[in-house]
Amino acid sequence: MPVKDYRHDPKVVRKVMRLAESGKSCREVSKATGIGRTTIGVIAADHGHTWGAVNTRRAAEANAAYGAEWRAEFARRLSAKCEVLLNDMDAPCLVHNFGGKDNDFNEHEIAKPPHADRLKLMQAIRSSLQSVLDIDRHDNVGTDTSAVEAWLEAMRGRPPV
Repeated sequence: MPVKDYRHDPKVVRKVMRLAESGKSCREVSKATGIGRTTIGVIAADHGHTWGAVNTRRAAEANAAYGAEWRAEFARRLSAKCEVLLNDMDAPCLVHNFGGKDNDFNEHEIAKPPHADRLKLMQAIRSSLQSVLDIDRHDNVGTDTSAVEAWLEAMRGRPPV
């Protein structure tokens, strides 16, 4: 008995494509039509249908959304730490020393941190702020206004450009 070639039967092709485009899997289309999965795959491929493309796209979109959400939360937390460091720049500072001839311990509070410590705080703030801006730039590729610029304009009471 000869093997039937379903690939060239317009009625079969329409049925296979209708089922495939409705979101059915290759296995489900095969069961519904009684045609082997390999033949179903060939028919679908011949007519531009890629199995799993919808799921792959959906998974990529979910992964991108998760990454953006994680970066946004990270940027928020890093910005909060920058705020703490910025406040430390002008906060009173406890200084101490050990030793000396009598091997004693002394401490006292000064109005603000020493210059070297303030410089280190500023470097940490700058580095953290640069990271936040890099995250913002990464997540706003292709837009005219970054989220930070839009926020600044909103704070000034102007609509974003």
